[in-house]
Amino acid sequence: MLHIVYAFWLTMQNRKARGNDAYAVSSRPKNVEWASQNMLVLGIIVFCFLALHLFHFWAKMQLPEMMGDYPLSGEDALAAVFGQVWVLPVYLVCFAALWFHLTHGFWSAFQSIGTTNDKWICRFKCIGFWWATIVMGLFAVEAIYFTWYFAC
Repeated sequence: MLHIVYAFWLTMQNRKARGNDAYAVSSRPKNVEWASQNMLVLGIIVFCFLALHLFHFWAKMQLPEMMGDYPLSGEDALAAVFGQVWVLPVYLVCFAALWFHLTHGFWSAFQSIGTTNDKWICRFKCIGFWWATIVMGLFAVEAIYFTWYFAC
């Protein structure tokens, strides 16, 4: 929650710093990444995906158990979710948004706390790129596999 509040605060500070000239230049500077300019939008997509994912799994498996009811089994929940054709494209788009959010956020976090310099920023960007790519790639493979298994 703190991350979300800080993201909105940072976005408002950036807009305030730009003043009335926020749209004076329509082209993006060469050294500013697309993900950097769209972190708020990416964060909103990631938050919506988190809510959808929790609804698909936690609300159907954990919540009923906490309420004393019999929840769906893991396989039944996977079948209920990934047996629907629309789920895979939505999950893949959300994984892409999460990838952009993580690749930028990883190195940016180190920069925000002051642990980077010209030598380390490239290393943190590389580590963040590979870490996010591997994690999101594995999640995508998992979603594709379950969709193929339950929908086909």
